[in-house]
Amino acid sequence: MNLALFAHPDDETLGCGGLITRAPAQWHVAILADGVSSREYSARVMSPQYRRTEHFAAAMQVLGLSTDQFELHGLPDQRLDTLDFLDLCKGVAQIIERVNPTEVFTHFRGDLNRDHRLVCEAVHVACRPPEGPTIWECEVASSTEWGIGEPFQPNVFISLAREQAQMKVGALECYADEVRPYPHPRSPRAVLARLQYWGQVAGVEYAEPFTLIREVR
Repeated sequence: MNLALFAHPDDETLGCGGLITRAPAQWHVAILADGVSSREYSARVMSPQYRRTEHFAAAMQVLGLSTDQFELHGLPDQRLDTLDFLDLCKGVAQIIERVNPTEVFTHFRGDLNRDHRLVCEAVHVACRPPEGPTIWECEVASSTEWGIGEPFQPNVFISLAREQAQMKVGALECYADEVRPYPHPRSPRAVLARLQYWGQVAGVEYAEPFTLIREVR
């Protein structure tokens, strides 16, 4: 079983959505924060958290997951640093113990977004040896490439068929309040172009990039 464990709804699609489409039955997706509570919504917009829940479920359906394969925990958006880090680690560890994955996919450690970095660190704490699963770090467009620390340097590239690349873009489009017009990196056109870029790096048509952090064989 593979576990995609990310901070916000849409991170999972941007990070490893294409890979999920290759074998959706082998995946579980866990999202920690609600993704919207830090934003200033107009009074005309009702229940943005509920809308994001709907968007998340729709995206998971596009990726091929059933309702028992994903969960949204609703922690405060962009405020994970207000939580006790030990409590965050324990929550992550409980998810990992329950899902019992062989591989965990999460954020890149040098990401610009503070929530992303905290989730990555909590995953590393929860997955420490000797029993820890394999850890992969992912790129999240419009956040990873804007990081101010360690650059993202993938060392594994997963080839995607054109249909799988299009399913990733289709899942992103379910997040109506996250998609931006081109040339924003979170626009459907830019996301597809990014998959093509990494494909060119790897010598295939489309690819998702990953950093393999630790694997015990």
